[in-house]
Amino acid sequence: MPTPEGRRRRARFSLKPALATMTLSVVLLSTGCWHRAPDTPATPWGTLVGFVGGASVLTSLVAIPDLDSVVVRFDWGDGVISEWSPWTWRDTVRLGHQWAAPGSYEVRAQVKSGSGRTSAWSGAHQVVVTGAQIRSYGGAGSQFAQSAALTDDGGLIVVGATERAGSPIDSVWLLRTNGSGDTLWTRTFGAHGSGSAAGSSVVQTRGGGFIVAGWGERYLNSEGDLLLIKTDANGDTVWTRQLDLARSQGGACIRQTADNGYIIVGTARTQGNGNGDIWLVKTNENGDTSWTRTLFSTMSQEDGQAVELTGDGGYVVLGTSWDQSGMHSAILLTRTDASGNEIWTRTFDNDYREWANSVRPTADGGYILAGNAEPSIYEGGPLLLKTDAEGNLVWQKKLNRTGAWLAHSAEPLADGGYVVAGYSASYIGGETDAWLARTDATGEVLWDAAFGGVSHSNAVAAFSAPGGGYLLAGSTYPDSAEATDIWVIKTDLPAVR
Repeated sequence: MPTPEGRRRRARFSLKPALATMTLSVVLLSTGCWHRAPDTPATPWGTLVGFVGGASVLTSLVAIPDLDSVVVRFDWGDGVISEWSPWTWRDTVRLGHQWAAPGSYEVRAQVKSGSGRTSAWSGAHQVVVTGAQIRSYGGAGSQFAQSAALTDDGGLIVVGATERAGSPIDSVWLLRTNGSGDTLWTRTFGAHGSGSAAGSSVVQTRGGGFIVAGWGERYLNSEGDLLLIKTDANGDTVWTRQLDLARSQGGACIRQTADNGYIIVGTARTQGNGNGDIWLVKTNENGDTSWTRTLFSTMSQEDGQAVELTGDGGYVVLGTSWDQSGMHSAILLTRTDASGNEIWTRTFDNDYREWANSVRPTADGGYILAGNAEPSIYEGGPLLLKTDAEGNLVWQKKLNRTGAWLAHSAEPLADGGYVVAGYSASYIGGETDAWLARTDATGEVLWDAAFGGVSHSNAVAAFSAPGGGYLLAGSTYPDSAEATDIWVIKTDLPAVR
């Protein structure tokens, strides 16, 4: 069962940042005749958008001729024809490619059967490839991202943790960039004690400074405390607070309130059986505690993951409830008043396991939730949930991907659609890729792209970039290095929006 402590420990991510790939869906028309050339495959289908440096189109489907096996290759439209794929009797095929420059490319597929005969080339699928800039940030040791936010000057503020090579101690790491992706400054902060610390959430405050929420250990391997760090616009410390609650697990998300104080959600392990409750903390502008609330104090495990302000001064709180076995979970969405008292709670429980990582208010007064749905222990995929202002479900979309997938965040856009960040199964031999998706107002994917290719990378946040295009922030572990770096990708505006 995932725990707050487990989730704050980062995975190591890795990837070749320069690698761009594309996988395409192909249907092969079967004849069942061994010596006859295969029928011409159907025109490949998938995304209409690609990025230099990114992988696009995330499913491939093949119908195998009777009593035969096949190999498939693509003509990528830029003068390159792929090698034949491995022989397959399965119904999925994944191939990768790198486009060296932006442009419009016509992609075709061809099949070869076990008898050695080849089909004609299929019809063409057009992909418009636009540019993307990939920037890595790091210092000595490893740095990994947990959260990011836009700044008022069009840049990014990214928070996570840094570890020194050979040391068991982690520290909070804060990175600020300008709108061009140049580093303005980085800062490192430790816990109030001899243990580790990590940042989970950051936002810019009124006046131009920043507030960070995370966890800090009093001593190594102790239970984490809620750690708050207030900085000025240059990242210099204004104050820090470390709130110690018996068996507390730190803060997952922070927002500034109308009175210039802060609301934080996390998890507190206050129960004797080791299970936790959703923990809501309100402070004044100096970080001094005004009140705390524990929500859903049951015999199960509940984790607090995100909080947002409501128009009347209250809060909407996102969490997850796990059963005792850890094999089943449900999404919780709770509305409270300004004092943290529960007004209503909605539970979303449709699959083997579901959980959400972010909640954001939408223009119609409702909310968009992003997370994961697992219909079985063997599969899962990104999940978007849209609710009205009362938390009632308007629609849900499972984005129907195979392998390992997760949506970390969904950010509302001006046209009513959403930009989604997370990670996806890798298509060319790696483990996970940083994933960027664009949906319409009903959650239908218009296009998506995966940045990666070898070992691990992920994304924790995506935004519509000032001036056009999109920003994607996360972590990567380049195979040429021995440390994780923070990764920011700025895309051009795709031809298909």
